[in-house]
Amino acid sequence: ETMDDEAILEAVKKGNVIFARVSPEQKLRIVKVLKQNGEVVAVTGDGANDAPSLKEADIGIAMGASGTDVAREAADMILLDDSFASIVKAVESGRAIYENIRKFIVYVFSHNWAELIPYMLYALLGIPLPLLVVQVLAIDLAIDVIPSLALSREPPEPGIMQESPRSVKERLFNAKVFFRSLYIGVIIAAVAMFGCLSAWSAGGWHLGMQLPSDSIVYVKGTTMTFAGIVIAQVGNVLACRTNKMSIFKASFSSNKWIWLGIAAQISILSFLVYVPLMQSFFGTTALGLLEWAFLAVLACIVIFAEEVRKWFARRLSK
Repeated sequence: ETMDDEAILEAVKKGNVIFARVSPEQKLRIVKVLKQNGEVVAVTGDGANDAPSLKEADIGIAMGASGTDVAREAADMILLDDSFASIVKAVESGRAIYENIRKFIVYVFSHNWAELIPYMLYALLGIPLPLLVVQVLAIDLAIDVIPSLALSREPPEPGIMQESPRSVKERLFNAKVFFRSLYIGVIIAAVAMFGCLSAWSAGGWHLGMQLPSDSIVYVKGTTMTFAGIVIAQVGNVLACRTNKMSIFKASFSSNKWIWLGIAAQISILSFLVYVPLMQSFFGTTALGLLEWAFLAVLACIVIFAEEVRKWFARRLSK
């Protein structure tokens, strides 16, 4: 009662401080002082006298087994087992879910960049259209759906609880997410376009020359762009499983949905490339072993590029 607000704040900053036998009014005052100074406050409680503090806190945590109805009504979270260890588990799950949403955003935006860049080159350089609209829709609405959803089932990354808390002002889609997706997307687009232009050049095409949309040379090039983006996304979904840790240190059996997603990607791509009816509708043609070998290298390039970025991220975080 004799302490002013500054004295309370200074006492708390020392760490591991205990205010014993405080009244409900004093509990509420402590919470308000901390919040006014930019702290994120959690309050646990089980009695009716804890209700004001539970309500005022950023997150109020009530005891579900021994707590009163008043405390449970005032709280944001209820511990069914009354175990504080459950709070730690909840924080870990919350961080994992938040990061998985970011992984999903990076993965989806990467192929959006990779789809946009061929159209920019088409407009700026006057080359034949490297990627058909129907192929873009196939990637967005079918091929990449299962792998992107599989990222939501990724378990918490080791060390996630050692990370500093996020700022309450930090956005889900921030500059790091934007530039990471752009970084991957540019790499995918560059290598996919290299495959396309190589296929056209092998058929006699040169810059400034137009190709009939029904010519086998043109179709081979657009198929290489289409397949290049899809196979690169196979490498990308593996790389997106972790933010800083090397993917080669992650358990390859911890998320079976990733492998289901990759199998779906390759199966749908093969269906669209090799079935004659699909070829006429999606503007594709069959690919040979040499083309598939190139596409496999493309996936490896994406993984390698992300491993380089993660290496720098680990160095900078030390």
